[in-house]
Amino acid sequence: MSVVKGKRGENKLKVLDYAGTAVVETIRYCKQEKSFPKRERWILAMPITLLCVAACVCIKMANARYIEQTTEGGKAELQARDMTFRIDLEKTAHSCYVAQLGLIDIAYRAHEKLDAHTIEVWTGYILEADNALLDWIKSEKERMKKLG
Repeated sequence: MSVVKGKRGENKLKVLDYAGTAVVETIRYCKQEKSFPKRERWILAMPITLLCVAACVCIKMANARYIEQTTEGGKAELQARDMTFRIDLEKTAHSCYVAQLGLIDIAYRAHEKLDAHTIEVWTGYILEADNALLDWIKSEKERMKKLG
């Protein structure tokens, strides 16, 4: 069943879409011969790609944890642990994005073949995913307070 366009809300888990886009674009930029020549590709391109993939995996793992809205006895304690684990995964993903941006900055300084516009577009994808992730972490913390 479709929802009238005017009544559609913002996708709460847009971070999944943004993380996927960031991974695809990171792989696309890192495998370009003109950006990272083969002889230099393993130095920075591989860690940059691995960090982005790791962030995406952490986001998907966090999303796979379902937290119910009940507060029955022992279930509440289990929910609190699950929520803490979920937030820890989200924070790990954020750390991966921050580290990836640092490596992209180093790559930009070290390689004259990377132009400023390419770096700006590329980091834009990563920042978009990271900002959506930070919004998700904030809403998760508020939800955790409501659970107890």
